[in-house]
Amino acid sequence: MLAFGLIGTGNFGSAIQSKITNLGNLLWQANSESDYTQFEDPDWVFIASPNIFHYEQAKFFLKKGVL
Repeated sequence: MLAFGLIGTGNFGSAIQSKITNLGNLLWQANSESDYTQFEDPDWVFIASPNIFHYEQAKFFLKKGVL
């Protein structure tokens, strides 16, 4: 079973969270105050944060081999 991380708790984050449970296990969900760099590495990360943060967040996880 796949393990997921989710960055974002707003409208898009909530919509994605409701679907993840059908796909696998949600290990963690980060909000704007969370330090996602300290969480356990999932198999996949969904990024539903404001667009300005996407590059930094995607770069961090791709360097670690997380899709």
